[in-house]
Amino acid sequence: MFRVTITKQRIVLFAIIALIITAIGGFFVFLRAPGSLPFLSQKERLTVNDRDYKDPCNLLSPAQAQNIFGKQTSTTGAEQQYLQRSATNDRDIATQCKYYLDQGTLTVEARYYPNTNQAHERWKFPLDVTSGDYRKSLTKPTTQSSDGAIDYSASDDAFEQIIREGIASIEKKEAGLLTKRLGDDIVFVPYRSKFVKQYGPVLVTLTYNVFKKDFTATKLLAMSGKFKTAFDTIDSNWQDDKLSQDMLTGDVYVGSTLGKTQVLAPCEFMTQDTFKLGFGRSDDATARQEVPGPKLWTLSSGDKYVTGSCTRYALKIGGNSTDSDYAYLDIIYSNQTIPLTDEYKARFDSPIKGADGYTVHKVKTEAALALISEKKISDPSSTLDSPKFVTFYSGPYLIKLKLTSTRAHHDYSRYYQDVSDQSYVNAVNDIVNNIGSLQ
Repeated sequence: MFRVTITKQRIVLFAIIALIITAIGGFFVFLRAPGSLPFLSQKERLTVNDRDYKDPCNLLSPAQAQNIFGKQTSTTGAEQQYLQRSATNDRDIATQCKYYLDQGTLTVEARYYPNTNQAHERWKFPLDVTSGDYRKSLTKPTTQSSDGAIDYSASDDAFEQIIREGIASIEKKEAGLLTKRLGDDIVFVPYRSKFVKQYGPVLVTLTYNVFKKDFTATKLLAMSGKFKTAFDTIDSNWQDDKLSQDMLTGDVYVGSTLGKTQVLAPCEFMTQDTFKLGFGRSDDATARQEVPGPKLWTLSSGDKYVTGSCTRYALKIGGNSTDSDYAYLDIIYSNQTIPLTDEYKARFDSPIKGADGYTVHKVKTEAALALISEKKISDPSSTLDSPKFVTFYSGPYLIKLKLTSTRAHHDYSRYYQDVSDQSYVNAVNDIVNNIGSLQ
């Protein structure tokens, strides 16, 4: 029979061995396929004031928008303003998705208020505008249901009256009505061509602008069945706790029509890190991108291409001034590796050396070729737009990047602040590296 003596030293030794074994086991767990790791299978969800964030382009997806409002065959697909990190707000925060449909533009906006009461007050405001005597003037003749509710949809002249008076009155532009066609939870604002519904501290707004001069508010309301279907779809998506929060992919409309060229999301090219390299500080919580539509452009050479853009910005409000930094990226996706020909450069209005006061010089970057175009200005307060930008290409992508930094004082004076060549070089190199890592 063996006798084991337990000492303090042995207890410590056993504890250390146990920790080592645990660490080794954890290491081998970490080496397993990522899909088998529940804590790595999904990134942390975005929130606004600790509530789950609902992205407008996912509340009503591109496919759902087309199924309800008609097909989309334009060169521009959708414009998306999206949340890129969780936010806490003491004022409203809005993100939106604009679809360029064949018959018009449909905008889906989700505006987050600090609390439900503030959201309800804003939802009710259009109805307050049409209260009292003004409301009576809109209901002639008045049609009421058995429960006493006014059916404004029975008096189409009311909508046109609001629009006529809205042209001359700022307040009447916001006048809104409830209609039996849409129910008592959706406010119709005729002058703005919009429909608003409340979801707790969030207002979701659908705005539809049609490319026809004779399209009236009455005709818009005649489409109420489509808007009801759209809100029913949004209602269903709102209940989905796992609804995607991702930005739209660049090829959502294009598919594989450009052959082997990957149509990446524009804001995947110019990331938050790119912005920080350009300006030395982080951008704001929201960013904006425009993804290509299904229709391709064609050059005289036969090359086909689509276009997209990304905008990032940061605002810093001080005691006496506001600093504004904007990064604008425009991109051509070609079905061929791009030579920087005049025909391609013309798509970005790249200035000819010496024309209109611009000079063009080459900078050394990781791109195949990068040219900085710059226009000297004698008075920095004479412009808010950057007189400087870089055009470069990498593989099948031709890119124009403009970095604009301005300062506006509270006495209304403002001036442009120069962005160095090195800042442009740093940003270009990061974009080229992003292209390589995404392919």
